[in-house]
Amino acid sequence: MRHHVEMGDPVIGRSNRHGIVAFLALLNLLACGEKLDSRSVAGEYVANHNFGRDVIVVRDDGTYVHTFVASNGSRQKESGRWELDRDPQGDMISFSGFTPSWDGRTRIPGIWPARMETSFGRIRLRVNDDLDLYYQRR
Repeated sequence: MRHHVEMGDPVIGRSNRHGIVAFLALLNLLACGEKLDSRSVAGEYVANHNFGRDVIVVRDDGTYVHTFVASNGSRQKESGRWELDRDPQGDMISFSGFTPSWDGRTRIPGIWPARMETSFGRIRLRVNDDLDLYYQRR
């Protein structure tokens, strides 16, 4: 007896389906952020904006150094403390005494709660999702 397969009918065998489900589960596990601690977030983060060179060095001792060199050559350097926070929306790193520089304007230092995005071992500190601005760990 001949079996007729129409377009859109699944033609994947049962054993292949289990393999695909297992692969997708593993891929999802790898893509999801791992448990973050001070050692795993430490490193150099570089901003992707065009206002100058903007780097945050996050140290595993709970301190950071933020250096911004504007396109016109002016420099700003500050340091402070950071801590990890977690809420239902995910992980954050809060920088105390941080002066944002991603819009090209000078501001008053404050606390910046940066939402963290982790994927396959890479970490980004999200600045503005609509403008796709972030700091990427090197």
